[in-house]
Amino acid sequence: MTRLTELSTPNAPNAPNARGIYGPSGWLSSSGIDLFLAPFASGPSWSGDYSRFDGVSQDEAVTLLDALPSDNLPDRQNSGPSVEEALEFARTHPGTRLGGYVIRAPRHDERLSIDTLAIPREYLPSHCDLASHCTSDQWPTLRDTLELAPTVGAPDEAYELPSTPNGCTAWTFWWD
Repeated sequence: MTRLTELSTPNAPNAPNARGIYGPSGWLSSSGIDLFLAPFASGPSWSGDYSRFDGVSQDEAVTLLDALPSDNLPDRQNSGPSVEEALEFARTHPGTRLGGYVIRAPRHDERLSIDTLAIPREYLPSHCDLASHCTSDQWPTLRDTLELAPTVGAPDEAYELPSTPNGCTAWTFWWD
């Protein structure tokens, strides 16, 4: 497992004593989290103040749970699960993949957010139908089955992936 202290950047871009919503300006870089997530980049580049990532698995979730500032853990993308809840879900459900984005310094709202869960079909009820269980009236049943918090609203998009890296079908849920 990668140790984030090996990836930390002591000269992260920040202004002296500047503070963002979850820590000192530049904390994503100085903690090593930014470099740790770079292999999961899903956009054209892993630079600038905004970048997307995808494919974070159980091992990376454990590392991020230990490395993220506690103030960032309750962050959530609108009605999606909190960062902590998504990371815990991946930690306890092998094969789950997470996606989201980072906002970097010098922005005041520097953070890591998770807006996507790709959940292997084995964790879903056998009678589950993607189209009907992601509607607002059926979502609570599926959410409860997945043991997500009652505050997690229906995803904005849900679709089936033909195969995950381990060869099983997965459902992907995305919150805008």
